Amino acid sequence: MMNDFQKRHLENWLESTIIWDEIDMVRQDILGVVNEHPELLGNRSWPEIRAMAEYIK
Repeated sequence: MMNDFQKRHLENWLESTIIWDEIDMVRQDILGVVNEHPELLGNRSWPEIRAMAEYIK
């Protein structure tokens, strides 16, 4: 489960990195992977988690 800091960090990363039209989709993908594999939060960056989410799709 993500704490408040991680949630804010994810939102900041999304807003500064992802095209506006894709933010909701990328957020859902990342949250899906993090919910299934919470151990990734301490070991992977958002771009790495995003890549994993896209690979799993």
